[in-house]
Amino acid sequence: MKLCCATRETGSVCDCSNSENITNAELLEMDCDILIPAAYENQLHEGNSSTVRARLIIEGTNGPTTIGAANILHEKGVFVVPDVLANDGCPINEILPYAVK
Repeated sequence: MKLCCATRETGSVCDCSNSENITNAELLEMDCDILIPAAYENQLHEGNSSTVRARLIIEGTNGPTTIGAANILHEKGVFVVPDVLANDGCPINEILPYAVK
Protein backbone atom coordinates (compact mmCIF):
# COMPACT_ATOMS: atom_id res chain seq x y z
CA MET A 1 0.00 0.00 0.00
CA LYS A 2 2.86 2.37 0.80
CA LEU A 3 4.26 1.79 -2.67
CA CYS A 4 0.96 2.80 -4.27
CA CYS A 5 0.79 5.93 -2.14
CA ALA A 6 4.37 6.90 -2.95
CA THR A 7 3.73 6.37 -6.65
CA ARG A 8 0.61 8.50 -6.49
CA GLU A 9 2.46 11.29 -4.65
CA THR A 10 5.73 11.35 -6.61
CA GLY A 11 4.97 9.49 -9.84
CA SER A 12 7.85 7.10 -9.12
CA VAL A 13 8.78 4.13 -6.98
CA CYS A 14 12.31 5.47 -6.54
CA ASP A 15 13.23 6.64 -3.06
CA CYS A 16 10.16 5.02 -1.49
CA SER A 17 10.50 4.62 2.27
CA ASN A 18 11.83 1.26 3.48
CA SER A 19 13.23 0.50 0.04
CA GLU A 20 16.59 0.38 -1.66
CA ASN A 21 17.29 1.80 -5.11
CA ILE A 22 19.12 -0.58 -7.45
CA THR A 23 20.62 -0.21 -10.90
CA ASN A 24 19.33 -1.95 -14.01
CA ALA A 25 22.37 -4.23 -13.89
CA GLU A 26 21.61 -5.18 -10.27
CA LEU A 27 18.02 -5.93 -11.24
CA LEU A 28 19.10 -8.38 -13.94
CA GLU A 29 21.45 -10.09 -11.45
CA MET A 30 18.91 -10.54 -8.63
CA ASP A 31 18.29 -13.99 -7.25
CA CYS A 32 14.81 -14.76 -8.56
CA ASP A 33 12.83 -17.56 -10.16
CA ILE A 34 11.50 -15.60 -13.14
CA LEU A 35 13.05 -12.64 -14.96
CA ILE A 36 11.02 -10.76 -17.56
CA PRO A 37 13.14 -8.33 -19.57
CA ALA A 38 10.44 -6.17 -21.12
CA ALA A 39 11.90 -2.80 -22.04
CA TYR A 40 14.76 -2.83 -24.53
CA GLU A 41 16.48 -5.02 -27.08
CA ASN A 42 19.80 -6.64 -26.13
CA GLN A 43 19.31 -6.23 -22.37
CA LEU A 44 20.87 -9.63 -21.82
CA HIS A 45 24.18 -9.94 -23.63
CA GLU A 46 27.50 -11.77 -23.40
CA GLY A 47 28.75 -9.26 -20.83
CA ASN A 48 26.01 -9.83 -18.25
CA SER A 49 24.28 -13.14 -18.98
CA SER A 50 26.73 -15.15 -16.90
CA THR A 51 25.62 -13.21 -13.79
CA VAL A 52 21.88 -13.78 -14.32
CA ARG A 53 20.54 -15.93 -11.47
CA ALA A 54 16.95 -16.45 -12.65
CA ARG A 55 15.94 -19.98 -13.61
CA LEU A 56 13.34 -18.86 -16.16
CA ILE A 57 13.43 -15.88 -18.51
CA ILE A 58 10.32 -14.73 -20.33
CA GLU A 59 11.16 -12.31 -23.11
CA GLY A 60 8.56 -9.58 -22.75
CA THR A 61 9.98 -7.37 -25.50
CA ASN A 62 11.38 -7.99 -28.95
CA GLY A 63 14.94 -9.32 -28.86
CA PRO A 64 15.98 -8.68 -25.25
CA THR A 65 18.53 -11.52 -25.40
CA THR A 66 21.44 -11.64 -27.82
CA ILE A 67 22.39 -14.94 -29.43
CA GLY A 68 25.60 -15.07 -27.41
CA ALA A 69 23.67 -14.54 -24.19
CA ALA A 70 21.14 -17.19 -25.17
CA ASN A 71 23.98 -19.68 -25.59
CA ILE A 72 25.44 -18.81 -22.18
CA LEU A 73 22.02 -19.06 -20.51
CA HIS A 74 21.39 -22.42 -22.19
CA GLU A 75 24.72 -23.73 -20.87
CA LYS A 76 23.71 -22.56 -17.38
CA GLY A 77 20.40 -24.45 -17.64
CA VAL A 78 18.25 -21.31 -17.75
CA PHE A 79 15.03 -21.84 -19.70
CA VAL A 80 14.14 -18.93 -22.00
CA VAL A 81 10.63 -18.39 -23.39
CA PRO A 82 11.38 -16.54 -26.64
CA ASP A 83 9.79 -13.24 -27.54
CA VAL A 84 7.89 -14.77 -30.45
CA LEU A 85 5.89 -16.86 -27.95
CA ALA A 86 5.83 -14.57 -24.92
CA ASN A 87 5.26 -11.24 -26.67
CA ASP A 88 2.75 -11.66 -29.44
CA GLY A 89 0.96 -8.32 -29.00
CA CYS A 90 3.52 -6.11 -30.71
CA PRO A 91 3.54 -7.86 -34.11
CA ILE A 92 -0.25 -8.08 -34.07
CA ASN A 93 -0.55 -4.35 -33.34
CA GLU A 94 1.92 -3.55 -36.10
CA ILE A 95 0.12 -5.58 -38.78
CA LEU A 96 -3.46 -4.70 -37.77
CA PRO A 97 -3.62 -1.30 -39.54
CA TYR A 98 -2.63 -2.97 -42.82
CA ALA A 99 -5.12 -5.80 -42.37
CA VAL A 100 -8.15 -3.50 -41.96
CA LYS A 101 -7.58 -1.46 -45.10
